[in-house]
This record gives sequence, C-alpha cells and structure tokens, in this order.
Amino acid sequence: MNSEQKEDNRKTRIERIDGLIKRMEGILTGGEAKRGIPRGERNEILEITGELKRIKNMLEEREGMENTLTILSCTRCGHTWHPRTPQLPKVCPLCKSPYWDKERGWHKK
Repeated sequence: MNSEQKEDNRKTRIERIDGLIKRMEGILTGGEAKRGIPRGERNEILEITGELKRIKNMLEEREGMENTLTILSCTRCGHTWHPRTPQLPKVCPLCKSPYWDKERGWHKK
C-alpha cells in the first residue's frame, strides 16, 4: 500500500466516524428522542458519541505525524526516544527531569 492509498484510507476512516457521530446525534435530537428512548440507552448513545469524537480527534492529530519521525533527546541524561504525541513532553521518560530540553546554565567562576 503506497502513501496515497494510506492517506485515502485514513480520510475515509475519519469521514466514516464523522458520519456515525452525526447519525448518533441525530437519533438523540430527531424523532426517536420524542418517541422516548429509554434513559439508559440515551446515556449509552451519548457515551459512544463522545468516544467516537475522541477517536476522530486523535486520528486528525496523527494525520500529519506519520510522515515525520521525530527523535528527542535529554540534555541531562542523554536518553533518546520517539515521542508518541506531537506535543513536547513535560519530563524525560528516563530520568524524569523537567529540564530535559534545556542546557545547564551554571558555570564555575
């Protein structure tokens, strides 16, 4: 599978999830809601809709990430790793230093 097919497949997946979200929201706001969906089923639909929205957002965030491979390294312990998300981490996964991306600033006088 080439990169164009992968991108089309990913967009199709996002579009299908978006369609499911709209259908589920339509169930809650349309005629079915007026006919009286039991409260338990309504809550399940709301829960599933929220989960689908989170999945859609995650897929959209990762859309541009696949083409680039980022390697981060800690200036404190020297550990290198590949991030799982596009955001910079708060700490080094090995030494847990929050200053993993800053050089030491002190000098002997």
